[in-house]
Amino acid sequence: MSAVHHLLRMAGASLDAVAWVAGFFSLAFAVFSTFAGLSFLRKLRRKPAARDFAPSVAVLKPIRGLDRNLYENLASFFRQDYPGFRVYFTLEDPADLALPVIARVRRDFPDVPSEVVISKKSLGCNPKINSLAGAEELLQADIILMADSDVRVKPDFIRRCAAAFEDPGVGLASCFYRIAGPSNPWERLEALSVNAQFLPQSLTAAGFGMTFAMGAAIAVRAEAFQKIGGFRALANHLAEDFLMGRLMEDAGYQVAFSGALIESVPHLSRFSDYLRHQERWARTIRVCQPWGYLGTFSLQGFSLLTLKIVLLGASLPAAALAGAIVLAKAAGMAVLSREGFGALPSLKTALLLPVAEWLGFLAWFQGWKSTPVVWRGRSYRIGAHGRLISSDEKEAAAPGTLAAAVKLS
Repeated sequence: MSAVHHLLRMAGASLDAVAWVAGFFSLAFAVFSTFAGLSFLRKLRRKPAARDFAPSVAVLKPIRGLDRNLYENLASFFRQDYPGFRVYFTLEDPADLALPVIARVRRDFPDVPSEVVISKKSLGCNPKINSLAGAEELLQADIILMADSDVRVKPDFIRRCAAAFEDPGVGLASCFYRIAGPSNPWERLEALSVNAQFLPQSLTAAGFGMTFAMGAAIAVRAEAFQKIGGFRALANHLAEDFLMGRLMEDAGYQVAFSGALIESVPHLSRFSDYLRHQERWARTIRVCQPWGYLGTFSLQGFSLLTLKIVLLGASLPAAALAGAIVLAKAAGMAVLSREGFGALPSLKTALLLPVAEWLGFLAWFQGWKSTPVVWRGRSYRIGAHGRLISSDEKEAAAPGTLAAAVKLS
């Protein structure tokens, strides 16, 4: 019993030390990322939306089903202050429920050229890429702009995206985004995972020179996109945005950030939808950037401090530090949302921040799973850079590949 007691004491002491270190680091990073993110946001917004530079733009909208506020999301792309763009709606199902909404948008904005494409392409395992690829042969534009169906944009969106390509070395530009208008508790939790965690972290990373692509809206130079292999190069990857950025840099192009900021409207009808998305997101990040993912454990200070309180007993200093972390993250979320998007998070959303912290902590552990996934009757592993690997493939994953599983929906 004395040996067991000794081990428990050692475990308790380790948890206590880790919780304090992670707690102070989490608080410091929450404060620092607010100022760093604010500085980079202001730098982005200072970039003018060029008036004399207007390459032709093809806007690709992959559609699947009825997203919440779908009409307003789609209509925002038809209200653009930009000449020479055409919108392509790509769908896989000829009876998709979104088709009447698309027809209404096209009727309401007859002056904007648009087409509906029912894709029959099956280039690989990624349904979004298969859908987009259906329009590939129709594209004659200088810039290809891919934007998800759940995002809404301001009238200067295309102009700001196009401005990034005034530099001939830029091959890809992506947009920072926040979750807007959550309507239920799980959508509010989703908003917190982006607005209070991902957004400040990504802005801070970008401010220090890191480059990466974010899939909500990505613009690519058409010539560069063809050089990296087009849609076919992305068809067997879950994290097509990450891979696109990597391929562009490998081909000698710059990956930039657009001055256009966008909003994503969540559409989660069940708590399980939120949990699946968090788990999928965590596993994808872990596979694409394993060392960075490991490092995010140091940002779990709130959860570790509250775990310490539960297991080792009440501690006023620990509770005060945990509370300071939550307040700092809430303040940072408010500052960045106000500066970049002209909006503040609701009190209902902000009050769920402690819950979001704990669920994010659990998702972090889920991200280390490596069991196979069955998708549409076939079993897959997720390999390096988010590549979908069929379990019956003869080729082994590359040496050092971290395999992970993702439940896809």
